[in-house]
Amino acid sequence: MVVAAGGAAPAIGAEAVAGSSAAVVPTEAAQPYTYQRFGAGERGAVTVALETGYGTRETRNFAHPGLEQGASLRVQATDALAVELFGGRLSEDGASQFSAEARYRAAEAEQAGVALDLGLGLTRDYRGDTIPRLRVAASREQGAAAWSASGNFEVPVGNPERDELDVMVALAGSLRATRTLRVGVELAGEDLEGLFGDDEAEGGAKFLAGPSVRVELPSDLYLQANLSAVYAVASTNPTATPIGDTWGLSSRAVVGWRLP
Repeated sequence: MVVAAGGAAPAIGAEAVAGSSAAVVPTEAAQPYTYQRFGAGERGAVTVALETGYGTRETRNFAHPGLEQGASLRVQATDALAVELFGGRLSEDGASQFSAEARYRAAEAEQAGVALDLGLGLTRDYRGDTIPRLRVAASREQGAAAWSASGNFEVPVGNPERDELDVMVALAGSLRATRTLRVGVELAGEDLEGLFGDDEAEGGAKFLAGPSVRVELPSDLYLQANLSAVYAVASTNPTATPIGDTWGLSSRAVVGWRLP
């Protein structure tokens, strides 16, 4: 899930593309990134999405080895508060994951200079571990451009073979190329505590970088996709899980529908 994972997220407006009343296009960046999610939106909006991820190596917050398929439901309770549920399954071993997260737009860019989003969630992950999660994101949209920076902090519960705290950070930028197309770049790192000490238990830090695209389609549909290279830095902890291949690929595609 996308972890997920995500951009500038002002309130979602909609207007028709000239010559096509069937196509609904957000007037602002909305949720433009694949791995970063935010709290603001149009009150009462409900979105369902199907996600497919593929990874050549373990990058826990972004992709898993082999094929992952999932579905999400997002409900915009207020203009500033959203709740999202996600369920996923790995094709290779049949493992499943479920997560729930509430996201709140704590400040708007007009008042604070940047939009500030806070998230609080709980995940039962593919390894069967329960993980409380805190998310903090700052973002801003200026004209056709948007950017975002976020941090994700997870505390695996009850598994001594996992880190006491997992840290993920992400940076993203995007540009509205047309009224229906937004292109961008996403950069992220996870298990970053492994760069600063020898107590990293899950192999070491991983870094991800690659392009993202979001396309608004007719009938309130949208498509998001990301393809990234992954680079892993082995932990200095001799008892850590082997990190595996140094280089890998991670990809994710999302098809969503905003319910009328």
